[in-house]
Amino acid sequence: MNIDKTNFHLNTRGRFVRCNKPQGTPDYISMNRNGQVSSTYYYTDNGVVRYSNHWGGVASCLWLIDDMKIANGIDDCKLYKEEISAFITFDELSENVEKWQISVNKMMSRKIEQVKIQKCEGFSGLDKNTTEMISTINDFRNESDF
Repeated sequence: MNIDKTNFHLNTRGRFVRCNKPQGTPDYISMNRNGQVSSTYYYTDNGVVRYSNHWGGVASCLWLIDDMKIANGIDDCKLYKEEISAFITFDELSENVEKWQISVNKMMSRKIEQVKIQKCEGFSGLDKNTTEMISTINDFRNESDF
């Protein structure tokens, strides 16, 4: 996948470097569920500056700054007291396949747990789709590196 300003926010990973916040109007403003500004983005010819107070596991991405490490898993998101401005080139971003795989694995694990609970509560018989999903999950788990 060629990563650029139209798709850098979809399933990517990379390590941003702190920089000064650009002057002027952001090219994109991300809002949170409460309608408040969450992050702002400033595009350059070869990358993006992100200004935000949360880094790490961000939506489908893994965006680190400085020497940040993920302590408790890929979904960790570290909040800072103040917004941090940081830059990364599009070439330094890579597809975050691992995040996608872990997200799929978690979703499928929840489905298996639901089925186990149903079976324990006297649920008898599984529909064809659920049986196929469980088979796919088990195949996925056996092939993955987790």
